[in-house]
Amino acid sequence: MTAGLFESCSIANLIGLSFSDSAVPGWIDTELNIDFIQSIDDPDAFRRAIDRIHPVSRTGAPDEVAALFAFLASDEAGFITGQVYTVDGGRMTQFSLP
Repeated sequence: MTAGLFESCSIANLIGLSFSDSAVPGWIDTELNIDFIQSIDDPDAFRRAIDRIHPVSRTGAPDEVAALFAFLASDEAGFITGQVYTVDGGRMTQFSLP
């Protein structure tokens, strides 16, 4: 089970849902990813390349993923359950489907 799915299930259990929502994040600027970028030979070139593969021309921030869960835990999302949300700056739209 991925960490994101585990966290989603935990949130659902806390608020009593039998189904859970989950997020499938793309490249998010976590400490791990930032450390990785800084460890390579040309971090600026890598950053430009990773930005180019996203339709929004940038990578994501942890707060953007957290905002989704804040909404899903709110009263406004009370009728939403059992969904998977891709939080990837449109990256999945770049892949062709069969």
